[in-house]
Amino acid sequence: MRLQYSVFVCDLSLAERAELESNVTEIMNLAADSVVQIDLGPTASPAAIRTLGRPRTLPGAGPQIV
Repeated sequence: MRLQYSVFVCDLSLAERAELESNVTEIMNLAADSVVQIDLGPTASPAAIRTLGRPRTLPGAGPQIV
């Protein structure tokens, strides 16, 4: 099984993020593809994680080898 991970860093307003989500969900296969958004936000709070499309099991806390 082949996986491809692409990472894009974006500094978006709420409106820009909503437009990006709309455009991405229009072209992806929601049953097979997934997009994981990680809002890094302030360093004092944990990152907010959201998945579009097929759910994924994300790594737990602590060091991970990928």
